[in-house]
Amino acid sequence: MSDFSLSIDSPHAGVRRVCWTRPGRLNAFTNELYQAILDAVVAAGQDPSVRVLWLTGGGGAFSAGNDLDEFERNPMASLDAPVFRLLTAVSTFRKPLVMTPSGVAIGIGTTLCLHADFVNCQGNVRFQMPFVPLGLCPEGGSSLLVPSLVGHARAMSWLLLGAPILADEALQSGLVNAVHDTAEALEEQTLMLVRRLAELPPEAVAASKRLIKGHGRDQLQSVLAREGQQFIDQLPLPEAREALAAFREKRKPSFS
Repeated sequence: MSDFSLSIDSPHAGVRRVCWTRPGRLNAFTNELYQAILDAVVAAGQDPSVRVLWLTGGGGAFSAGNDLDEFERNPMASLDAPVFRLLTAVSTFRKPLVMTPSGVAIGIGTTLCLHADFVNCQGNVRFQMPFVPLGLCPEGGSSLLVPSLVGHARAMSWLLLGAPILADEALQSGLVNAVHDTAEALEEQTLMLVRRLAELPPEAVAASKRLIKGHGRDQLQSVLAREGQQFIDQLPLPEAREALAAFREKRKPSFS
């Protein structure tokens, strides 16, 4: 039995909203949850009645990233894993893609947002990409997209040190489009945004998105594959095993 829920609704004509909730785990992703979100993204892309896709997390969090317990029990073994197919699906989605993180957006909770066309967040959000401290490497195209977004100096802080990124820095750096003080304001302002997007001529929107994002699409897909394979290769290494064990045991890791 699944320990998460996935709700799909249409808050406005032409808008599909997908909301995942995994109580008690800050919406940490499992393979099953990745697959459920992937199926919803693919279905929205294929449905001609959907003009805008809105992805969000329920329960006051976007996602705490990969579920580390499952990570260790059942590590991803190939680029066909649901997480990598989800990243491909969002990075190639042809319609407007909106995300609304709040609470924590850790690891892939942050890198997913790099592929959105609009990111509205709540002021309590904390983005973070702690891949290297966990003995791993950047994923989700972040080794390409983060330096392009914020420059190499800040990218090193975000990606090598895994520094947390609060709402004001996320807004100043261009990681998000808007910050809202409350969940109610986030909902209200995002509804206004998705309505505006849904009322635009859909083929003109798709063509414009293709032009805006298309220049680096092949490079991005190549980077996604290289990062994914490197991530898989590092999972069984002693550094990653020690880092994950230390995280679980709430102690400082030793890499000597």
